[in-house]
Amino acid sequence: MKQELSARALQMTNARLRESVASLKNKLKFLITCSEENEIKSQRIEEMEDVLAASGSMKELFDSLVVQGARVFEMDVITVTLDESLARLWPDEYKSGAGSFYLNSDNILFASMDSLKSTFSNLDAPVLRGSLKKGAAEFFPSQISGKVHSEALLPVSVGGRLHCVVAFGSRNAGRFTDGDGVRFLRRLSRTLVLRMEFLLMRENALDAEPASVMESAAPGL
Repeated sequence: MKQELSARALQMTNARLRESVASLKNKLKFLITCSEENEIKSQRIEEMEDVLAASGSMKELFDSLVVQGARVFEMDVITVTLDESLARLWPDEYKSGAGSFYLNSDNILFASMDSLKSTFSNLDAPVLRGSLKKGAAEFFPSQISGKVHSEALLPVSVGGRLHCVVAFGSRNAGRFTDGDGVRFLRRLSRTLVLRMEFLLMRENALDAEPASVMESAAPGL
């Protein structure tokens, strides 16, 4: 009787050990998968940062993000909605919807940032939504929104002031889930802020140059 009980106890112990080992293996596989995915995301962000760092103007910066970003992040569509005060840095045709000449004009939008703030409860955090019938109309034009079934809306802000919103759209309803990739999106936002500040400073300096030249030439007139 004792031997039988001992044998059963041993079987139960071995079964539990096998279950524990199997559970640990599954957890290890999950950790490895997460690590590999994070490495891929990190590499993509680094590649995108290199592309953005090479941009020589605000227009080039966001054209690169829209076009190259779709390739780097394997995204169906990326749009950028900028503060309307920045529209002066783009050709007038961008604002008139003449997309036949400027191929990216449909993906570059201008709007009052005050009207878009309510989209975000926190301007330092992106909004991720999946299983959508269509993408957010304010960020995806009508001809695009119907193709978007999962979206990530990235606010680009400084000191509580919203400068632009980058919208990533995917046909895959499960592409974006709450919490997935937020760290990398925030990193991209910081990169955009730094590059925008640099380009705006340079644009303002260039705008001021003619006045400086005129002032220096004035005494000799």
